[in-house]
Amino acid sequence: MLADTRGGIAALAAGGLTPGARQSRSDRNLRTLLQGFGALDDDLRYAGSVRAGYAEPPGLTPGQPGRRHPALPLAEIARAASWPSAMASAETWDQAATMLQPVGGMDAIARAFARALGTTIRYQAEVVGIRRVGDRARVSWRIGSRARPTPSTRTSSSAPFRCRC
Repeated sequence: MLADTRGGIAALAAGGLTPGARQSRSDRNLRTLLQGFGALDDDLRYAGSVRAGYAEPPGLTPGQPGRRHPALPLAEIARAASWPSAMASAETWDQAATMLQPVGGMDAIARAFARALGTTIRYQAEVVGIRRVGDRARVSWRIGSRARPTPSTRTSSSAPFRCRC
């Protein structure tokens, strides 16, 4: 829905651009912006986008391009009662996408945790159980064949883990 909304709004905005060769540099820049923002074609129309997902996912080869979901009409999206909150949820201050690049690379975060937590971290340990006990957690883990339960007020786990689903 978000991709189709962006496409529909971008196409509406593109309708206000000066047509053809009379375009100013500002109009050309805006055209480029709207095409990228809304996945508009060369004629500034929105006909759906891979951003909206696939009805049939693409295969492994170029001969299997998949089938995109058809574009939802903007008027239909506007009638939906839930769209305002759905549109804004990813853009609120506490839900924004992660946009950081730590100095020293992404593993700088893990190295900082290791420095701060020291011997609290159990390397090469397999978590075999997590149980809630009141307002705490009990994590059972093992290294080799010996299992050890550890009471904890905070628990952090990192992949990979074994799931016996």
